[in-house]
Amino acid sequence: MIQTEVRAHVKYCAKHEYEAACRPNGTSDIRWELYMWDFMVEMHKLGVQWYDYTKLANRLVPDENVYDLTFSYSGVDTYKKSVDTARALGMRMAVVWRYQTSIPKTFMGMDVVSGDDDDLTYLSPRGVVRALYAKGKAVRDTSGFVLN
Repeated sequence: MIQTEVRAHVKYCAKHEYEAACRPNGTSDIRWELYMWDFMVEMHKLGVQWYDYTKLANRLVPDENVYDLTFSYSGVDTYKKSVDTARALGMRMAVVWRYQTSIPKTFMGMDVVSGDDDDLTYLSPRGVVRALYAKGKAVRDTSGFVLN
């Protein structure tokens, strides 16, 4: 089904002169590179940019130009090792702050850039933090995912 959807997306984008981008994970963290890498490469050759957020900093994507990953930060203790790994690998990180006014200029030694203008994470350089501010129910999140 995903292949059919992506092929239709590529056709639509070509017809309307848009750049095609696909983010296969919404709320999941499936390692798509293990299941459909050949298809991803085939579609990338047609202009598709694949990208995702992940909490799995140790994912080994064969070509980051094909499938670009942004590490999704969490302050929860169980993710500390993953955060350290992501930093050591120079991954771009997405970090959520409770309020737009509380977003700093740097975080953990990395420059902070806006992540709320678009979802095109792959356009931001590696090694930066893409700052997001909490919206809706996330404003009241106390799990450690949203920072004050």
